[in-house]
Amino acid sequence: MAVYRQIQVSFWQDSFILKLTPEEKYFYLYLLTNSKTKQSGIYELPMQIIIIETGYNRETVIKLIQKFIDYNKIKYDWENEEIYIDNWIKHNPLRNPNIKKCVEKELKGVKNKGMIPLTSPLQAHLQKEKEKEEEKEEEKSDFSSLWISIYLRNPGLVELDFVKDLSEKFGHKKAKRILYDLRSNNFHSIQKMRDSLNWDTGEIKPKESNGTPLQLSKQEMTKLYEKDKSILSKYNYNNATEIYTLK
Repeated sequence: MAVYRQIQVSFWQDSFILKLTPEEKYFYLYLLTNSKTKQSGIYELPMQIIIIETGYNRETVIKLIQKFIDYNKIKYDWENEEIYIDNWIKHNPLRNPNIKKCVEKELKGVKNKGMIPLTSPLQAHLQKEKEKEEEKEEEKSDFSSLWISIYLRNPGLVELDFVKDLSEKFGHKKAKRILYDLRSNNFHSIQKMRDSLNWDTGEIKPKESNGTPLQLSKQEMTKLYEKDKSILSKYNYNNATEIYTLK
């Protein structure tokens, strides 16, 4: 919620405003500047809040809300107590990325998105949100299918996260091969799968010899070298594969 709302000086010369009664002008100005307003122009505005902030009784508030509904200036969801201000975005344009992100975040919390007209600029943000959700569902379905094709059981969230990480790092095809390799080596714990995998090459690390890894990636060697400078002398380095192999 912003600390203030801007009202253009031309507001008072607007042809619609000039036709309103003093009471209607006050109430419309309240709808544009009250404590519950949001950047998107659609927000929760409980009846009790309106009564307290305007000083009007319930009957007067209901009458005024209905008037502006009839004027096609607002939409009000009586059940959810949400209000949509028509032309809000027109007078409060989304000029920068931060405002757009703010609006997209606000729209996620809107209970009745059906109030927003198809012609409203907000629909573009709703569509973007919908497409993101659909992409997530498709992605989740792909990861789930990949896991099921190898392990023949439905994955949990931990398994899905692991498959997602594999796919993003190595691609779908190689991720499938890695999962086959992990299953062939009887890895059942996701944590063991993660620990046993060389995330630089996508290969399963050879089992350790007397507690010393048979192979190390450059990243792994760097970490161990910081603790023990002598470790470098125990390994041969392959420039082609960028892998350190125990001598």
